[in-house]
Amino acid sequence: LSTTAIRYNGKAVQVQGFAVTCLEYLLRGIGTECMAEYNWSDASNIITTPNQAQVDALLGYMSQNANEHVLPAVRFSLNAGYWLDVETPNWAANRATYPQLAEQYRTLVDRLVATFTEQGMVVILDLHWNDDVTEQEEMALRGSATSGDSVEFWKSLAERYGANELVWFELYNE
Repeated sequence: LSTTAIRYNGKAVQVQGFAVTCLEYLLRGIGTECMAEYNWSDASNIITTPNQAQVDALLGYMSQNANEHVLPAVRFSLNAGYWLDVETPNWAANRATYPQLAEQYRTLVDRLVATFTEQGMVVILDLHWNDDVTEQEEMALRGSATSGDSVEFWKSLAERYGANELVWFELYNE
């Protein structure tokens, strides 16, 4: 991902980096390679630890291009239903099998955000999907029985990350 120059810390910079797509469907696909180091021996911490090899690869690539004119960034595509613990048929079985799976999802995102922003990199949190069903809505939604509420999602993220100037929000992607 790349954008035109913006001002950051008084300097014109260009934001460049990578978009990571997988967190928007992670909870229906537990076990797939998606930024998490799976801890199968502890069901309450299955996905709470970032996959260090994937993190290191991103950090390495992004560090290569970082300079006074380039602000490195990583975009994580998120799912409001997972974040808010709204069960859908696609992740119901995993939700029943692994305790506090939505809480684990939030912990994984917290740790990813901390890892990248501590290195001076922008983290763009993208509301990619309201839920994980096959037909996505054309715009962000208020919640329903099977859909995450985009307003509550952003309220939660703003409370959690709003003080971190390196966390940026992409209001709705798909």
